[in-house]
Amino acid sequence: MARRPRVVLAYPSSPAAADRPPTGPPAGPLATVAEVAAFLRVHKAFVYAHVDDNTIPYYRVGRALRFDLAAVAAALTPPPEA
Repeated sequence: MARRPRVVLAYPSSPAAADRPPTGPPAGPLATVAEVAAFLRVHKAFVYAHVDDNTIPYYRVGRALRFDLAAVAAALTPPPEA
């Protein structure tokens, strides 16, 4: 019988992200590191650096990293100035 991969949801620990409570599982499909890098038009190293800094939300599926593109975009969007 095939085992399902363990999914662990990791949330950023930065103070700005603390204002956004976890919302649970993503609404759409999850993206890979390469897909996030293409979406943001950056190198994969940029994505890994933000994962290490806990500035973007990600899911760990087994050993792989997966991302909700909407959550990544929201996490990297600067807050509006008052």
